[in-house]
Amino acid sequence: MPIRLTKSVKIISILIFVFFLVQKTSDLYFGTQLYSLLSLESESFFHKHFYWQILTYPFLSGDVSQLFFNLLMFVFVGSDLELFWGSRSFLRYLFFCSISLGLIYILSGMGRGVPLVGISGVLYGLFAAYGLIFGERVLLFMLLFPIQAKYFALILAAIQLLTALFSPGASAVTSFAHFLGMGVGAFYLWGLAKWQISRRNSSRSFVNQLKKLTKKKRKSGKHLKLVVNRLDEIDQADQDSDETPKTWH
Repeated sequence: MPIRLTKSVKIISILIFVFFLVQKTSDLYFGTQLYSLLSLESESFFHKHFYWQILTYPFLSGDVSQLFFNLLMFVFVGSDLELFWGSRSFLRYLFFCSISLGLIYILSGMGRGVPLVGISGVLYGLFAAYGLIFGERVLLFMLLFPIQAKYFALILAAIQLLTALFSPGASAVTSFAHFLGMGVGAFYLWGLAKWQISRRNSSRSFVNQLKKLTKKKRKSGKHLKLVVNRLDEIDQADQDSDETPKTWH
């Protein structure tokens, strides 16, 4: 399947790559601490008031392998979703997944000592949307086994959940964050579907009420009758009545 690079995906991918180069170069060679300033961590967010971290953490990457994998999957999955939704709806979904995941991460206490970094959690939200929207599309699992997208998304969710439950330390926290990313994405799509259904039903009920009102107006209009040019007939009728003898009962 050819990869189609869309506008928003291209811009975000470039930003992630630039953030990686700037952060790694500054921290390694100039002694800055951009990683701790831009990654999302509970202590920094609540006590040091680094509120910008809720927006900057998706643009960071831990290492080259994470950068490469995230960008590859983001381009592959994100471009199809942006083509399907449009740029505005696609960016709204990304923003919701990123902010929601970050807030849950720090409010639940998972962010204590383990900073949240990278677009991986948001990427799993994209996997959830891809599996729901393009569920019948066939993908190559591990580049070998053909599998439908909906089952691919379920397998990813199961892997992250099992890793979160049975792995120690930071690995469990990271996997649970990925699982949460899929959860908030699925919740967003469920809420969006419910809202669209309710709006469609309300618009239909409004149209039905409007139709009923127009029908009532049409029925009431049937009782009205316009009479034109009846004077000659009335005069002729009066003349006829004068010629006829009157009778009394």
